[in-house]
Order: sequence, then C-alpha cells, then structure tokens
Amino acid sequence: MSSSKPDKRVLTLRDAETDGLLTYVRHDRAGDLYEVQVDGRQLMLPGKHVLGWVAGYTAGRRHPATAPAPDDVATGELRRVLHHPGLADLCRLRLLEALHTDGVTIYELAARVSHTKKTVGKALRFGEWFNLATADEYAQALGRQWQVGLGTIGEPMPAGDTQALPWARRLRLSLDQHDRGWIRYLGPASINRARDAQRYQVQVGPDEHTVAAGDVDGWLAGVAAAHDEILSLPS
Repeated sequence: MSSSKPDKRVLTLRDAETDGLLTYVRHDRAGDLYEVQVDGRQLMLPGKHVLGWVAGYTAGRRHPATAPAPDDVATGELRRVLHHPGLADLCRLRLLEALHTDGVTIYELAARVSHTKKTVGKALRFGEWFNLATADEYAQALGRQWQVGLGTIGEPMPAGDTQALPWARRLRLSLDQHDRGWIRYLGPASINRARDAQRYQVQVGPDEHTVAAGDVDGWLAGVAAAHDEILSLPS
C-alpha cells in the first residue's frame, strides 16, 4: 500500500483559504499552475512561486501601505546603479545581461579575453574602476558591439532595461514597492552583495521578513496583489 506525499503548496493555499485570504480552485498538473480566486479575480500561479506568493500576499494584507521610507544606506547604492548608472556601471549591466542571456560564465569570458577570472570578476563589480577599452574587449568577446563617445553609449543588447537579469529585476521591483510604501527594503545594501545574495531582508508594517532569493519574485507579486496590482511571474 503506497501513500503520496501531501502537496505543500496545496496545504499552504488551503490554510490561506481558511484564513479568508483567497479561494483555492484547482491544480493544473499539466502546466503546474495553481488556480486561485482573490477578490473575484482569477489568478494562475506557477508552482514554483506559490509559497512565496502566499507569504507576500499574507504580509501585504496584514499591513496597509505606509508613507514611503526615505532613501537610506539600504537603498541609496541600489538606486544609483539601477536607476542612474554611470557609464562604467551601465557597461557592467549590459555585459552582465549578455553573460546571463548567453549562459556564459566568468570563467569562460576570462578564457576568451585571456584574462584571469579574478581580473574579469573585479572589472564586473560595481564601483570598481573600469577601462572602457576593456569593456569593448569584453563586449566583442560576447559577440556584441557598442559605441562610446561624448557620454553616449550604444547598447550591446536590444533596447530595454535590466529585466533580463533576475537579480536586477528583483531589486528594481523591491525599490518600486519601497517607494510606494508597501515594503521597506532592508538589505543587502551593497549592490555587489545584493547581486549574489541568497536572502533579502524586507519589512512590511512592523514585521521583518527574510525572503530567499528564489522566492522574491513570487513574494513581491503577492504583496502587489494585496494592493490590487497583478504582476506577471516568470515561468
């Protein structure tokens, strides 16, 4: 006689239903989507985001929006790099996008340009000095081209912001919700640490939360849903 392990995501949704937060409808096993109804709206949650979404939605429902927190040490550097990058940091963002999009590691890029991994890694750290000739060399090694002149930079990738970078997307969304008073981003404060962080610290109302990096997309989408805004979730 065999027994199947209970689906933790279904149990979590049932608990939220018991608390009056939502109505759980069904699990579409073919697409691994969980259908829920929230305030009359139908949502299909990808399985990997369910636990984070419910946690964020619960936190957002418990505490209404507050006055936006002022910029502080936790948000100042992130905003400088992600919203108003200088030329060197803009080069880094575009190169990191190319690495992520192409699935190229720093080891592989180092081999292509005959530099050490340490040299390449340091060059791609925000705030470090970055020779623009080196940026051009790295771009060419990744099959990209750009032009630099009079403060204008042509992008080595298709036009757009940093949505292609998961860590940058998460941090930009965190800053947006911070500015709207839905959450307060507490850290990591360093853009370089935040880029590689496994966990983020946020506050909703008086409650502090530690959110695993893999749960951040779902968690922030849950907070947004608590404020009647529906965000699409990456599959």
